[in-house]
Amino acid sequence: MKNFLGVLLLGISLQVARAEAPPALPEGGNPVVSADWIKKAALVQKAGQATKEEISVKGMPFTEALSVNVTEASEPAHRLSLQIPAHSPVVKGDILLLRFWVRRVAPEAEVWNSLSFQKATEPYDRSVTATLKLTSSEWTCLDVPFVARYDHPKGDAMLILTLGSAVQTLEIGGIELLNFGADKKIDDLPPSTLPANRIKN
Repeated sequence: MKNFLGVLLLGISLQVARAEAPPALPEGGNPVVSADWIKKAALVQKAGQATKEEISVKGMPFTEALSVNVTEASEPAHRLSLQIPAHSPVVKGDILLLRFWVRRVAPEAEVWNSLSFQKATEPYDRSVTATLKLTSSEWTCLDVPFVARYDHPKGDAMLILTLGSAVQTLEIGGIELLNFGADKKIDDLPPSTLPANRIKN
């Protein structure tokens, strides 16, 4: 509980709609997540709750994606998550942009998940937390610009997608987490794809 009290939890609702061309990414961003993130992604779960599979994709800016099938919900939800390690350090105050594509395969009803970028070790300090609302089966690009609230040394940070809220199948592709350091202001990045742009760091 202590970990959460000192963390700014961002009330971010990422509403998935139909696939649209995203704005161009600014130049100069250094990748924080490896280009082969699909192979490095790990499911943290109770045995048998979920499976993942690399799939081929056509007609999108990426050719591979990750399909995750959750067959048993988790209580609490964060005990079932997809974790992607960061491969480069992040310094407090750095300006970052997370861009990824997602689509809901099942169920037909909307599903609520969450994502975060945080330390990989205790006290698991988070630089950003967001609520991800999946309402469509169409691929949609989502942008989450944020300011690093903590130092994240190399090997001590990860991108986490919490999936234990419901039985579901979703596909994730094109993940880019770019670090612009002090070279950009957050207003220089594409705006958040959120109602009322409610990202506050």
